[in-house]
Formats: sequence, structure tokens, C-alpha cells
Amino acid sequence: MLAISVSGPDACKFLQGQLTCDVAALEDRQLTLGAYCNIKGKVESLFYLIRNDAIYFLYPHPDLAEPTLNELKKYAIFSKVALKLCEILLPAELARSEEQQVLAQIPQLYPKTAGLFFPHDLNLPELNAVSFTKGCYRGQEIVARMQHRGNLKRRMYLFISSKCKLDPGDEITSADNTAVGRVVRVYTDPAGPVVGLAVVNDSCIKQQLKAGDCELLIKTALSI
Repeated sequence: MLAISVSGPDACKFLQGQLTCDVAALEDRQLTLGAYCNIKGKVESLFYLIRNDAIYFLYPHPDLAEPTLNELKKYAIFSKVALKLCEILLPAELARSEEQQVLAQIPQLYPKTAGLFFPHDLNLPELNAVSFTKGCYRGQEIVARMQHRGNLKRRMYLFISSKCKLDPGDEITSADNTAVGRVVRVYTDPAGPVVGLAVVNDSCIKQQLKAGDCELLIKTALSI
């Protein structure tokens, strides 16, 4: 599995100032979901982070590994850290099938969806991927403002659909063709329906929704 390794005397301090999760709270061999936001507070990369002694490994989508590494390097020049891509075995805790991850409502980010969603859109606070007490990180001010204002109007939901072609990033519309969300992640069961995750406006979840020609039935969201 392709991962980003971060090592050196400033590894923890550097990542703590870049990522949404509380890096300093990680115990050895412990992992957490985390995100890397842009300055507008939108998620550019989503990954699991695991600490292995004094080295940290980030597991983003393989197609986002190199872009994430290159972005981190821009901010690492004044820190005593070493960042590189490496091939490493996936931790057993992460070796779940695509279907299992979708049903567990774990989002994924891809090159075509990078920068589309805020952490709250993807339910990242409910997944313990965002700390609101650890201090500053890139995009933190906007993410914190969304949390404390408490007027969030959309979130990520589990959906099912008939067997048809759906892709992450596909626009979701209501019956009057108003855009109300986007597909986040999809699993197509060879013997059953399509199941997936989508960010949808809360006010629209009981309406007739579709993505292209695919009708979507919204099921559940993580409890808030």
C-alpha cells in the first residue's frame, strides 16, 4: 500500500499544525482518520494516520498520495522532518472491503473530488477525524467557525440505488433539477443494488433524488 512517511524530530509538531486530527494524542501503533484542508477549509486529502514509534504514516487514496506529499513539503522547509512515499503493508485494522467501508459510512476522497467538501460535509467530526481543541492547522479557522455557529445544512448520508453507473463527484439533483449534493463513494454489489455515500442538503433527504439517470434512496447519516 502506498503511504507517506513523516519522520524526524519535528514530525509530530509539523503534522499537528497541518492536519485536522490530534496528532499529539496518538499513542504508539494507534491510528486515526484525518484530513488535510486547503486554506478555504475544504478537504484536499483524506487518510488514515498511524504512529509507529516516532514515524507517522499517512494512507490516502493512492492517486492522492503524491499530490499530498508535494503539498506537505511546501510547509516542511522550516521543520526538521523527512517526508517520502513508501510501499508498506496496510494495517490489519484498515484491511476492510470497499463494501464494509461504505456501510460503515467511511468517506473516501479521489482526485476529482479533492477540494469539494468541508470536513463537516463528510461527517469527519463524528468520525473523530477533527479536533476542535488542539489549536491551529491549515483551514482551521473556517472549520472551527462552522462547528461553533451550528447552522450546518448538509451532511453525508448512506444511499442505495438500482444497478446503474455512479461515480464519486456526480451531481445529485432533486425532482426540479436543482443541485442538492454530490456522490462521495460508491460500491456496486454484483448480486445486488448500488450502495454509496453522498453529501446531501438535509432539507432534501425525503425528496425524490437522482444522479444522472439513477434514482437514489437516502437511508441514514451518522448520528450527530
